[in-house]
Amino acid sequence: MAVGVALRVPNGRVIATDVWSATDLTGNTPDALRANAALERVRVEVVTADARKLDFADTSFDVVVSVFCIHNIEPAADRLATCREIARVLRPGGTALIADFPGVAPYVGMFRAAGLAVAGPFRAERIALGIAGYLVATKAVA
Repeated sequence: MAVGVALRVPNGRVIATDVWSATDLTGNTPDALRANAALERVRVEVVTADARKLDFADTSFDVVVSVFCIHNIEPAADRLATCREIARVLRPGGTALIADFPGVAPYVGMFRAAGLAVAGPFRAERIALGIAGYLVATKAVA
């Protein structure tokens, strides 16, 4: 995902965070991401970080993309903490795109409670046999 984002924002700054677990993705390592970025000739900053408590200042990012990540976080209350962190680091006017399975419905209320406008949840018909879902959350401009 990070390489795909970097290809679309050649003048932007892309920071990829992960705990680098191989549970869902074999070969999920910082070095593998760096190698993929090098193959595509894009720059991706690679950071080991827990999404429940990100080491970034408030309002640091214009866009946050999380794809098939949040469902791995246990317990369920920590998934909501992750959503709060995403809302915290998002700049006013910023957008979060969240895709997950079995869906994102549990995250909608949290983003709304954090003051974000939410489009969705939508069903991702062509992803993960149609059991995945996604939402787009936008932080209001102050």
